[in-house]
Amino acid sequence: MKRDKKSAVKKSAVKKSAARKTVAKKSYASSSVLSVHDSVARKPTLIHMNAQGRVTLPASARRSLGLEGDADLQLDVDHRAIVLRPTVVVPVEDAWAYTALHRELLKRGHADSRAGRVRSLRESELDSALSGAGHPQIESLRDEFDALLARMQTPKARRAMTAAFSASPKQMGRAAVALAAKRGN
Repeated sequence: MKRDKKSAVKKSAVKKSAARKTVAKKSYASSSVLSVHDSVARKPTLIHMNAQGRVTLPASARRSLGLEGDADLQLDVDHRAIVLRPTVVVPVEDAWAYTALHRELLKRGHADSRAGRVRSLRESELDSALSGAGHPQIESLRDEFDALLARMQTPKARRAMTAAFSASPKQMGRAAVALAAKRGN
């Protein structure tokens, strides 16, 4: 009697497995998805969600997206479809680096560097400048720095930095996601 129950359970499991494979084959046959990134037609992959709502992304999908180890994903539910996108989470204390002002300053700095307007100092020149010794090149650099600092401290720049530092984590998260989307990440 016990053997009959075990074999019945095994047969039931085999039937369920065969039914899953049949469903998977039917869905493969009925549709294929064109990947925008590599222009190769891909067939959907059947994955399982457990009772706690966990799913495992297949290794091939993780490799194609460059995901290794722990990763943050953005989940969107769109017309009965679940869409997961790799995303970057920016800590609140680093959000200043993503402000429009900071990006503009970096852009200007790179342009100055390419145009040869960037100067370098030896440590001894810097020490003499900080000690108060009047070196003409150092004085010129000090004046340029003061002018740059004055341009950075405009009322608009102060408002932007105040807004960035007083933003809630939720606002910073939205800003980071928007920036990542704009960059195409």
